[in-house]
Amino acid sequence: MLRASNGGRFVDPSSVDRSSADQRSADQRITLVERTLAITEQLTHIGSWEWQLQGNTVRWSDELYRIYGFAPQSQPITPEFFLSRVYPDDRELVQQGVRQALEQGGLFHWRERIVRPDGSLRVLDTVGEVLTGEHSTSLFGTCRDITEEQQRLEEQTRERRLQAAEQAVLEQVATGAPLTHSLETLIRAVEEHAPPTIGSILLVDDEGIRVRHGAAPGLASTYQAGIDGSRIGPKAGSCGTAAFLRRPVFVDDIDSDPLWDDFRALAQSHGLRACWSTPILSTDQRVLGTFAFYYQTPRKPTAADQALVQRASRLAGVAIERQQMEAQLRNLSAHVQAALEHDRTRIAREIHDDLGQSLTALKMDIAWILRRRAANHSAGSVLSDEIAEKLASMSEFTDGVIQRVREISSELRPGVLDDLGLVAAIEWQAEAFQERTGTQCLVRCDGALLEVGRELSTAAFRIFQEALTNVARHADAQCVRVCITTRDSEFCIEIEDDGVGIAPERANNPTSLGLLGLRERAHRLNGDVFVVPIDPHGTRVSLRLPFRPGGST
Repeated sequence: MLRASNGGRFVDPSSVDRSSADQRSADQRITLVERTLAITEQLTHIGSWEWQLQGNTVRWSDELYRIYGFAPQSQPITPEFFLSRVYPDDRELVQQGVRQALEQGGLFHWRERIVRPDGSLRVLDTVGEVLTGEHSTSLFGTCRDITEEQQRLEEQTRERRLQAAEQAVLEQVATGAPLTHSLETLIRAVEEHAPPTIGSILLVDDEGIRVRHGAAPGLASTYQAGIDGSRIGPKAGSCGTAAFLRRPVFVDDIDSDPLWDDFRALAQSHGLRACWSTPILSTDQRVLGTFAFYYQTPRKPTAADQALVQRASRLAGVAIERQQMEAQLRNLSAHVQAALEHDRTRIAREIHDDLGQSLTALKMDIAWILRRRAANHSAGSVLSDEIAEKLASMSEFTDGVIQRVREISSELRPGVLDDLGLVAAIEWQAEAFQERTGTQCLVRCDGALLEVGRELSTAAFRIFQEALTNVARHADAQCVRVCITTRDSEFCIEIEDDGVGIAPERANNPTSLGLLGLRERAHRLNGDVFVVPIDPHGTRVSLRLPFRPGGST
């Protein structure tokens, strides 16, 4: 049966039922889509939002509420409320992004940090589009929580930087850089990797009873001076205790820990509140020093912190042990050279005094026989001409042996070096080199040369000797110029030749024993030797030694 509707029209009841069913089906489909979208947002940590500018209304999805740390639909959203949750340093960036989006239209993108009600920070990646209708404008976008992703990327970046710094430390160690430089490079890498750490390395002295400053670029010099030389013991702060106990010591709060009773006032005056220290051990388990992490607020170490402390301490141990081994080798080399120089001096003296005197006595005996021959000849006694010729030959041969004895004695240890000093010895050696090789050798001394000690003069003379030997062997030079100067507490010798020159790779060749010997002699006195080619040809050997008037170095 048909029923009348408005306007006298008749409506089929079945069509009304079908329309209602279609509406319910459409509503169900919309609900399903919304639920699917909500689940998708929750799984991907992506929240959606829309801002209608005409009504100044903002809509957040449930997931966006959760991202911001609120229960879904628990808080009415306004532009002002949204901006209040943005980290203060990022608000201007967000406002500028909104202005540019409205001016330019289309798609927009920015990244901001937000502050949750519990105070935690989250990093959001915002992507959206400006939708402009005939009578309305709105911004629609999504926010993806990328906090963990950013943390992973930052951690990977920090790890790469730390690894690069560790490699730099190892390269410095391998190339013989000063220990302080290597340790400071390591500390700065740790401080960058784990802020707000302040790193410090102390070295145990040779007696094993005190700690000495090693490196601490982030600590005040007055604090470094306050702990330098302090004794290790069972109650000696974090570092002295760690060195004494041979195990890590983590002090969470310096103000209350009894280990810091003797150092608390010093730490407080520099704003230090926590200190974690671990012993630095050698390969044979000797305590070389300590690596400390300081903080300006009370702090407990995490597992990651402890792992970093151990990692840094191991690398510091490599650097310290390598430096100690090099120092031991240098000391051994110095001892060998000193013993060799002592033996040279003794042998030279024995050759000059004993053998020289014996030969001189023999020469005198021969001369006596010849004089007696002449006397007897005048008295009628005749000595055969053959014997006379033999004696004359013996006398001439003895003169040659005596001269050679003097030369050998001078080569072992020239008496002029001890009697007249370094400059005279260099001038004497230059004259001998010129006579022996035919290569002109000119010596110039700039300024007054004050008295230098035996150790410095011996090292400088031996380096000069070796340099001239290299010129004779390799340079094919016509002239050698030597300049001796003392300036700014530094003793300098420069030896230049006009020979074929030296290739840079040969000058820096670590397997060249001659050059290595020159540098090693200089290094023992905290000096250095530089060998460089001269343009257009030739070679310059420059010796630099720290100089203290009247002292050895």
